[in-house]
Amino acid sequence: MKRNRFFRELIDAVGGTSSDKALKRALSRLRASYDYDYFAFVNLHAHKVNAVSDYPEEWKAIYLAGSYTIVDPVITSAKRIKRPFEWSIERERRRATDDVKRFCDEAASFGIRSGLSIPMRTGIGQFALLTLASSRDADRTSTAELDIAAAVSAVALLHGRFARAPEASQKLANLSSREATFLKMIAEGMKMADIADVEGLAYNTVAFHINNAKAKLQVYTLPQATALATKLSLI
Repeated sequence: MKRNRFFRELIDAVGGTSSDKALKRALSRLRASYDYDYFAFVNLHAHKVNAVSDYPEEWKAIYLAGSYTIVDPVITSAKRIKRPFEWSIERERRRATDDVKRFCDEAASFGIRSGLSIPMRTGIGQFALLTLASSRDADRTSTAELDIAAAVSAVALLHGRFARAPEASQKLANLSSREATFLKMIAEGMKMADIADVEGLAYNTVAFHINNAKAKLQVYTLPQATALATKLSLI
């Protein structure tokens, strides 16, 4: 089975790269050679999500700013199914709530329409998830012949390598002057409406810069953003 070769090659790639950046490049090359358009590796904890992917930067920013892990049907399925599974945005949309339908429409607009996901439990209330995504409609390929041992082994190795990768990228977060200023004002107790009044800006402009800062820091809430930015001496 072609996809089983992918996981064996992925296991070799994990052992054959010396840095997380090199591993990410190897993953991108490997998924492309097997006709997938994107990969995403996610570590989910009770209240925190760390991710490494080659999705478009705009989609990653939208996903983070919108806290889309709450409505992402792939994440929801991974928590429930706990084994490799195929998914299709089109199928998910048919049975979805309005929030999930909006998510599906946005994902499809970035060429994320179907894929294969392999979840692995990493602790109580925690799991890792490797997703290979395609811009094509799902071909309903069965996972019956999938080498689950090889797939889960690959996810386990990625978990070991990428578990701290997002924290490393956070240390390199390059906030703009407005993003840093607005986060500092939030940390000092101001509301976004107050910042808009003081700076003479539209509320949506302030919200735009705050959301960009959260996306760069890979966090979901303002308290997380201000705490991390303070810890990293960004504000």
